[in-house]
Amino acid sequence: QVVGAAYDITEAGVASVYTAYFDGVDDCLVSPSIDFTGTDKMTVFAGVRKTTETGLLDCLLECEDMFASATGAFSVNTKGINTPGNAAFGSRGGTADKYSSRAFATNTSGVIVGMGDIAAPSVKIRVSGVDGTATTTSQGGGTYPNSLMTVGSRITEAYYFKGFLTALSTRGAATDADTIVKMEKWLAARTPGVTLP
Repeated sequence: QVVGAAYDITEAGVASVYTAYFDGVDDCLVSPSIDFTGTDKMTVFAGVRKTTETGLLDCLLECEDMFASATGAFSVNTKGINTPGNAAFGSRGGTADKYSSRAFATNTSGVIVGMGDIAAPSVKIRVSGVDGTATTTSQGGGTYPNSLMTVGSRITEAYYFKGFLTALSTRGAATDADTIVKMEKWLAARTPGVTLP
């Protein structure tokens, strides 16, 4: 192995893995506004290693402000609200935010898939190929937002995520089961320590 620095280690014949490291204190990435107003369906894919849990929740991604009851908000949390050892995906229509959760322990690598549908109400999460609890109660009407997105924290730059992000894809559409499985395999190949069923 060649060690250039703590996070720069290479080995002949072994694929390099590129990650973003979030320190759980004050790191996040912020996108320009993304216009999702043409859809009421959302799919988010992420390859993650969660190294610890911090406060009320640990937010990997948020688009629009869930806590401010913003129509179309969605989020991926590596610690659900007051639920240690779980990951959660949240989606909000015009009247209610709904969450789906699945076990995701500290010091674990995983592939997270969050799926939201406002019109035919459904909120689902998968962690490393295993379905979590699904929620099918009404979120109210509306579409997803035209909003900036934060990665590594809530949109208010609070509740920071601590760990590594190897890949992230956000798609303003429903995704069929076959494509989800293919994406999980693609993400798992880039996220060391992930085992799929």
